[in-house]
Order: sequence, then structure tokens, then C-alpha cells
Amino acid sequence: MNLHNQITVAQQQRANVPEPEDEVEEQTDPSTKEDNLANQPISVLRNRLFENRDTEQENATETSTDRVLQHHRMTQDELSESMLGMARGLKQRSIAFGEALKEDSKVYQPVDILLTTVN
Repeated sequence: MNLHNQITVAQQQRANVPEPEDEVEEQTDPSTKEDNLANQPISVLRNRLFENRDTEQENATETSTDRVLQHHRMTQDELSESMLGMARGLKQRSIAFGEALKEDSKVYQPVDILLTTVN
């Protein structure tokens, strides 16, 4: 289930649960409730309507941030392992090259001695 679907389900569940203050007001006259809502300023009504939106967005942001961080950690681990493998290979090749140079110098030493004595 993707993040958008999770948020939608959570919103639908919250919409189906009556708020505690609504339950108390439902016991009184319904027209009184409508009058109270109509007399409230728009800013109060807007805040009441969107009070959970910030929390949902923060939760969604935290979830997506966690996913991004996890993805970056996995990518970094893969790159680290790859770099470690390349470093090991480079070390082995440099050791092999050093040994090849030593073998070559053993071959060239007698030739060098002969050339210096002939001159």
C-alpha cells in the first residue's frame, strides 16, 4: 500500500469517528449545533477542519524521509563494498607488479654487469 493510500485510509477512519464534543452536542437540539457553527469565525472553522492535516503531513514526511535515508544507506553500503573490492584488487595487482619488477631486476643484473665490464 503506497503512502497516498495509507493517508487516505487514515483520513477516512478519522472521518467515521465522531469527535467527543460532537457526541455531547448531538444529545441537544440539532438546530443549536448548526447555529453554534454558523456563529463561529471562519478562522476557527478552518482550524477545526484542518487541525489534523499538519500531523498527517508530518507523519508522511517522516515516513518518506525514513525511506529516502534507508535507500541512501543501502546505496552507500553498496558503493563502499564496491570500493573495498576495487582497493583489494589494486593492492593485489600492485604487489604482483612489485614482484614482477624484482624478477626482472634479477634477470637484468647479470646483463648489466656484463655490459659494464665489456665497456
